[in-house]
Amino acid sequence: MILRFFAILGGVKELQITRGDSVVSNSIKKYADNMPNDQTTLTSFLSSLKEELNDHLETINANTTEIQTNYEYLCELDSKIEKLTEKIDEIMLFIGMRKELQVNKNIKLTLREQEVFWVLFLHKSGIGVKELGKRLGLTEYLAKNYIESLASKGIIILKKETAGTVFVCLDPSFRAMQERDSVILVSPSVQQQVC
Repeated sequence: MILRFFAILGGVKELQITRGDSVVSNSIKKYADNMPNDQTTLTSFLSSLKEELNDHLETINANTTEIQTNYEYLCELDSKIEKLTEKIDEIMLFIGMRKELQVNKNIKLTLREQEVFWVLFLHKSGIGVKELGKRLGLTEYLAKNYIESLASKGIIILKKETAGTVFVCLDPSFRAMQERDSVILVSPSVQQQVC
């Protein structure tokens, strides 16, 4: 907005407004219509005009701050929604695994997977992934891979992290099903070797 005031020979006045907020333009037009001719009144007029423009500036700044706050809040909400979506996906995967388990009663495992499964079966309260790997002569990375392989085949494994250590155990209902129905076939040699 460009404002030009001219005081020429006894208070001739001109107000030019280009590009501007209609509220501000209307306020300035109101002042232009009532603009006085003498120097003292002109000074007070310009002071009150400046004061009103400062009020508009403060309002604009307040609105900008509010918009920024709302944007940050929406970004935070978006992040929380994304986390909830991930959790829902995990739950859906878990539910899907349970349904697969009900259909697939004879899951086939490799010898090494049988060993990992049997260690999990023997430790009701769970075992650390690192400890499981040591017990079977595996690295922690390989132990994690075998656990993921068992989970992908429909074996329900619960994970819990405590003090930076990941603990795993069989789901209690799956463990009970294994005891009752022997869903997973584990060779006797693996059972003796792991005990």
